Amino acid sequence: MPRALLDDLKAEADARSHSMNAEIVHRLQESVYLSRSALTFEGGQMTDAERAVLQAMRNMDDEHRKSLVMLLSTFSKANDAT
Repeated sequence: MPRALLDDLKAEADARSHSMNAEIVHRLQESVYLSRSALTFEGGQMTDAERAVLQAMRNMDDEHRKSLVMLLSTFSKANDAT
């Protein structure tokens, strides 16, 4: 793993009070979720509202996009628990 990436992950893990392992697992889960979502979107199954959200995400800077993904992940997990 490149040292710069390792340093970035360490900083993110520290900021969230996570272990490096927890941070890496979280990032991998996020990546898999986004990949699955992309397959659905590519299939043309999006509503107008979904397209608008996707466009808004594309226009966001990286920090805001990450925050939104984390928020959506939290809602998704809460719905799965109910």
